[in-house]
Amino acid sequence: MAADAPRGRSVITARGVRVEGVGGPLREGEPLELRLDDESMTFHGGQPPAAWQIPYSALRGTSLRRRGDDLELSGWIAGSFGSITIPLGTLEGGTEEELAELLGRASGVITEHRRRSPVALGLLGVAAVLLVVAGLIALLGHSSSPTGSAAASSSSRAATAERNMVLHDLPSGWAVDSTATSPIGGLLSSGSSGAASASAKASFDAVAAAYESCVGVSHAADRIFGAAGVTPAQQLASSPLGSAGIDSFAEAGSVTQRYTSSADVRRDLAQIRSPRFADCFAEAIGRLMLGGGSTAVAQSLPTTTETLPSSLGVYATGSDVTLSLPSGAGGTVPVDLGVSVLVHGNYEQTLYTFASPTTFDPTLRDQLVSTLAGRLLGAGASAST
Repeated sequence: MAADAPRGRSVITARGVRVEGVGGPLREGEPLELRLDDESMTFHGGQPPAAWQIPYSALRGTSLRRRGDDLELSGWIAGSFGSITIPLGTLEGGTEEELAELLGRASGVITEHRRRSPVALGLLGVAAVLLVVAGLIALLGHSSSPTGSAAASSSSRAATAERNMVLHDLPSGWAVDSTATSPIGGLLSSGSSGAASASAKASFDAVAAAYESCVGVSHAADRIFGAAGVTPAQQLASSPLGSAGIDSFAEAGSVTQRYTSSADVRRDLAQIRSPRFADCFAEAIGRLMLGGGSTAVAQSLPTTTETLPSSLGVYATGSDVTLSLPSGAGGTVPVDLGVSVLVHGNYEQTLYTFASPTTFDPTLRDQLVSTLAGRLLGAGASAST
């Protein structure tokens, strides 16, 4: 085990700890040693022996429950839904109650082990595939043929950034999430993150082809995923913003693109106005989140067109797509992904909403769309950090 913590810091250890769905270097089912202090959890074990530290900031929507002779910590852990099972008989340095108090004080973990509530998130083992879309898709206007300089002045970058959503757009109880551990973090890209692998490119191409078939446009004429698209002068994203409840988790975030030519935006808008666009685009994003391969493309994903508030001068459309992702318990868990697109002037903007196992509040989404539309018009209050 690691050395003792500095005086005054709470330290609790346990043996025979099992993890499920967490990923990283932790192998499922392999007994590990666990050390918890006021800042993080550190796991030791495996062959060859290794150590892995998870800061409490990487926990989102987690809860602690009593399961017979074990304590189970479950929820979003380092970017995946997973669980950590701690045998109570191996605790050292603290009691069950002290462990619950430590987790609650350090990370805001919801403690439920004293309540015999049967409510369970059921969101175990969702893979970090939710992050693979970063660098694969420029969201709107995907192309390798820019029509303007990618270098932008600081003033125009600031104007683009100010049109994204921020924390004060949401009700109390929401917080900024880490992009690295957020379920929608991979969608909130501020541009290419480097060359994609051959398999990732093949997956992207398969999704693009399915989108083009769905909308009824050739690859040569496709301005969203295809050869006709142009690269924006700027692409800036908000932070992912999340709200964790006892039995649900929700997130939202936006990406704003500014184009050098408003004519390019008008050409994009001609395709975005297609009656099939919203559903086809949301389904394409859903397939990317499923991994984008032939299996994902073969699936028909349920979509529901959003009825969004209208704003004079801003075109808005969107759809919700329902995904079924594997859980650590051998079943599946529902995920509601909303993809809303707003267009005005030289700007194109995408609002992503995420909820599981429930659906995202449509009233809140309408409020976010209205706020973002106001910012695109320059009529609403500017976002601030």
